[in-house]
Amino acid sequence: MSLLEERVLKIIELWNSGKDTPEIAAELQLEPSEIRRDELIAKEKIMRARLESPVELMQELQRRPALIRYVREKIEEPLIFTREKRYELIQTALDNGVYNLDALQEGINLSKSTLYKYKCETGIDITQILHNNLLARILELKIGGMDIEDIAEETHTGTKTVKRYLVEKGIIKARRFKRVSAEEDLEFLMLAKKGKSPSQIEEITKRSQPTIRKHLEKIGARPPHKKRHWKLVDKEKRNSLIIQGLPLEEIADLEGVSKQAIDQYLSRSGQRNAWKQKRYELTQRNPAIKEFLTVLYSRTRQIPPTDWALARTQEYIWAHKRSPIDKTYKVYAEYRQAKDKGEKPSYRQIAKKTGCHLMYVMDLFHFAGLKPLCREYHESEIPTKTMMKISRMGITIPDIAYFCGMSDNGVKLRLYEAGFRPKPRDVKTSTGMRKLTYRLASEIYEAKDLKFSDDDISELLDIDRKVVEYAIRKKREIAPTITDALRLIYPKCKKPYKSK
Repeated sequence: MSLLEERVLKIIELWNSGKDTPEIAAELQLEPSEIRRDELIAKEKIMRARLESPVELMQELQRRPALIRYVREKIEEPLIFTREKRYELIQTALDNGVYNLDALQEGINLSKSTLYKYKCETGIDITQILHNNLLARILELKIGGMDIEDIAEETHTGTKTVKRYLVEKGIIKARRFKRVSAEEDLEFLMLAKKGKSPSQIEEITKRSQPTIRKHLEKIGARPPHKKRHWKLVDKEKRNSLIIQGLPLEEIADLEGVSKQAIDQYLSRSGQRNAWKQKRYELTQRNPAIKEFLTVLYSRTRQIPPTDWALARTQEYIWAHKRSPIDKTYKVYAEYRQAKDKGEKPSYRQIAKKTGCHLMYVMDLFHFAGLKPLCREYHESEIPTKTMMKISRMGITIPDIAYFCGMSDNGVKLRLYEAGFRPKPRDVKTSTGMRKLTYRLASEIYEAKDLKFSDDDISELLDIDRKVVEYAIRKKREIAPTITDALRLIYPKCKKPYKSK
């Protein structure tokens, strides 16, 4: 028999999903006063059970994990047992087959330090006993004729864990794959010779690709790969370009291949050291030319530039003496011309028009303190100290940018200029699931308040439904952090999302 009534259990389930008392009352079609009364009755029953029958309470908690969180957060009761009594209750619970550690802790309000002291003083490994109790419960349910899925649901354990335990005890047999026969080996070989790929062989033979590859390698055959169209290389021409010490980009352009291809060729042919030596000789300037250029630079500084582009070019050349003057001037002149005409070209468009590399154009803009014309910039009124406070709350830079209405780079620059290096963290990271960030959680809560269903939110935000369910279930833990952060930016904010 359950400790609490079904209606009370439903209230606790709704509370765990992040709903408050008015929302729970509306869903169950009850008055808020009735909800509060039921909660008081539940608290009283749980507190009485802790005193009179703690082991039964533990067994109820492990059957209904939703109760564990409710007891942990709602029932604040000081420790009322002596050390000897607590140790006695722990031993009794373990002897009675309790297998859930959280249920053991909350059943008699134990802390982790108490369990650790118990282990040190008695020498009993609680974790191992809980594991044995869980295994015994699984075996008991299996012998009783229950399916593996039902056992997993009853014990709140994964089906894979249940199967592993049952296989270890010999209750069920491990799944054994059918051996590949000699006829199948021959079939793999014949299909591979016909040019079938492993995926096509898989469709025909109903065997997995790793199995197909493994058996083909055993019989000395290889599965066919996609044909690559290699370009024939004129080695004499390529070697002559390398001997001349030309830059990799120039050799790649002349050969019609990528820079990485030339770099790999240098390693394979063993000419890298010779090419480096030639490049070094070509880049070294005559002392007389160096002296002449030094005088030229010093005299040039005394001559006032005739236009804005030339002035920026001179500044950049003085700081980077190896930079090409004509290309540098072209970029700055193109920027000035576009700005005067009201055009808004991007970095890439300017690079294409001037024939310069994209990274070189970006470096020139950054050196002169210029911003791309294709974007609209505005100074944010939010102080940098506010951003630093929000970052210390564990909120990432992209999330701060979303809450402040700025770009990621804008926030990063403001924080870095202030000498602040954030160490952010996401709300949750899970294998096979998208990261739950504070921005995503905020968008989920906003959509939920607009009466969107979980499936609609999942489709709208292009995320797994499990992420939506997790965010809603953990609303009481996540939402306060978002609300506190938004209040630093918008003092009148009362919701865990931006509103008009």
